[in-house]
Amino acid sequence: MEKMELNHKPEIDEKELNKLLSIIDSLKFEDYEEFEFNGQKFLLQILPVSHLKEEEGGAWFAGSTHIKGIDIYIVKEQPIKERKRRMFHEVIEANAKYKGFDQATANQYAAEQEFKFFDQDI
Repeated sequence: MEKMELNHKPEIDEKELNKLLSIIDSLKFEDYEEFEFNGQKFLLQILPVSHLKEEEGGAWFAGSTHIKGIDIYIVKEQPIKERKRRMFHEVIEANAKYKGFDQATANQYAAEQEFKFFDQDI
């Protein structure tokens, strides 16, 4: 997969990001919930904290072995509000990464959108 130029940033329309929030709000956060966002399939997997690596911070993604898409892993011991926030970040980051952006760029974009949607009222 070809990586995007460094000066090119991911962009997801705000309307699409609001759709993502609606999708996340509709999830029950039960194991193996499947959903689609921005042309990509995702599979939510809920795991106990014992599966967590310190650097993962309670959520991570990887290519799926169950569907043609991406698995999103969320630690079940987190409060639901935190699960939703981490899910939002991981979906955006995974979407950007699998569209050709490097990890750092994808993560930065996801962090910016996460802040915009979750921290702007603070």
